[in-house]
Amino acid sequence: MKTSIPGPDVIDTRVVFRAYAGLAGLAALLLLLPPSSLATTLALDPAARLTLLRLAGAAVLAAACTAVGFASIEEAHSRHRALLWFAIGHLAVTVTLFAAIMAHGGRDGRDIGWPTLLAVTVLLFYFWSTGDGHRAGESLGFTKLFSASRPSTARLRSAYEERIREAAGQEERHRLARELHDSIKQQLFAMQTAAATAQARFDGDP
Repeated sequence: MKTSIPGPDVIDTRVVFRAYAGLAGLAALLLLLPPSSLATTLALDPAARLTLLRLAGAAVLAAACTAVGFASIEEAHSRHRALLWFAIGHLAVTVTLFAAIMAHGGRDGRDIGWPTLLAVTVLLFYFWSTGDGHRAGESLGFTKLFSASRPSTARLRSAYEERIREAAGQEERHRLARELHDSIKQQLFAMQTAAATAQARFDGDP
């Protein structure tokens, strides 16, 4: 018997958002409470370094909170599209940060901000293209940004599973109703039998 190994086409975007929220929360703590080694990598005076790091920490914390909100979306299609816009937002910040660094003298070999952000952005786009039942390349296309495309496999599967749950719940209600009906019927029969027995004994007494 062959054992199927889960591939990237079964990635749940809720896991992606939750993992992002956890890692981003840790990164926010490091930025809001920066160690001295991190602060010295910025070519600014100490007060400006601390302010910049805290602003970056607040932005990362806000992104983590946003990821928590996206993870709570139940409908897979909406959550999948949210991940796309989440990745696009990261791409915009990455490009802006890189442009700002190049405009102020370029890289000095100690920059870790924009390479890290670029790696996160690439991972987000990868998980978007393969998450919630989408295979690599299936999600590509600018029309998916704004228009409601044909239902995806994941969306159809989600609707099918929802119908199964509804049918199972309805069947359970019917079963309980039948058991209740049978129980009441048995009790009524027992009461009628007891009444008939009592009546027969009463009629038989002289």
